[in-house]
Amino acid sequence: MGGSAPRPRQGFLNPWTPTIGIRGRLAVPGCAVLCCPRGSTMEKGNSVMAGTIESRLAELGIDLPRPTAPAANYVPYVIGGGLVFVSGQVTMGDGGLKFRGRLGEDLSVDEGYQAARLCGLNLIAQAREAAGGDLDRIRRVVKLGGFVNCTPGFTDHPKVMN
Repeated sequence: MGGSAPRPRQGFLNPWTPTIGIRGRLAVPGCAVLCCPRGSTMEKGNSVMAGTIESRLAELGIDLPRPTAPAANYVPYVIGGGLVFVSGQVTMGDGGLKFRGRLGEDLSVDEGYQAARLCGLNLIAQAREAAGGDLDRIRRVVKLGGFVNCTPGFTDHPKVMN
C-alpha cells in the first residue's frame, strides 16, 4: 500500500502512465488512438471509407507535415493492443523549431494557438505513419492531452488549446 498507485484492471488504459511532454516549449503530450488491426479496412454499411480523412484534410486546405525523427532517445509512437500511443510533439516544422518561449511573456495567445495547431498536425502525421499511411484505419481518439508553457498569471489556456 504505502503510496503506491492501485493497479489498473486489465483492458483499461493505465491512468497513472505519465504522458510525454517537453519542458520549456509548447508541447502536446502522448495521444492514444484506437486503430483497426493491420490489413483491415473500416467499413460503414457496405461502402469502404478509403481516403475520406485525407480528402477532408485536403478540402480544409490542411497539409500534414512529414513526421519528424525523434530528437532524443525515444520512439515516435508505440502500438500495443490495437492502440497507438504517440509521443509528445513539439512545434517542429520545415527547417526546425517554429515557436520558442512562454505565453504571457514571449508569445501572444494567437502565436500559442498556432503553436498548438502545429503540435496537433504533428500528432496526426505520426498517427498516420503508425497506421501505415492510412488515417482511415484510426477509429477514434481515446485520450488527448496538452501542455501550455506559460507564465503563472496566464489564464487563456482554452483559447490556445481549442
